[in-house]
Amino acid sequence: MMTAPISGSEPLATLLCNSAERSIVNGLHETARWCRDSGLHVRLYVFDDLADQREALLTPVRAIIWDGHSSWGDGPGVDGSPLDRVFGHDDRRITAEALIIGCCWGATSEFTDVIRRYLAAPTAYVGCLKRPGKTHGAIVFPPLLEALASLEPGADLDTRVEALREALDKAAADWPAVRPAEWKADRISPPPYG
Repeated sequence: MMTAPISGSEPLATLLCNSAERSIVNGLHETARWCRDSGLHVRLYVFDDLADQREALLTPVRAIIWDGHSSWGDGPGVDGSPLDRVFGHDDRRITAEALIIGCCWGATSEFTDVIRRYLAAPTAYVGCLKRPGKTHGAIVFPPLLEALASLEPGADLDTRVEALREALDKAAADWPAVRPAEWKADRISPPPYG
């Protein structure tokens, strides 16, 4: 697959995590380095402040990779922050064409049912149905970003989802540990409002 560089100053993706887990931070640093070497413009944020994380997630960009540990206290969350607490402050929504969540169980319905409430439009979504172990970071994220970069901005949602599925299949062929983690690419949509 040929990767077409993103034109202009807008980044292809936001890479986001907090500083709590060194292996997650390192995985995103490796992903950012791979992007730089591949000519892809991404922004890496390591934010511990919830307001900063929220701003990074709501800033317009083609793709978001949000990595961390899942948490389940007051509903599904990332790194101890329930998703409703991260997003539920106003009417702003996630506008990214693709949202990739690197935490355990990020593709479960419990997780996606909350995420969909904060989407501006139908979105290509990637998450893990089980525990990603060491399959995220520099193993899964670069092929996903390469797939997205090969598409024109605003590409049809089904085209984006299919490209992400093919990237996950490629990652699983190269790294057998990807398959048992059950990474999944799908489309999710905001709920209908009445």
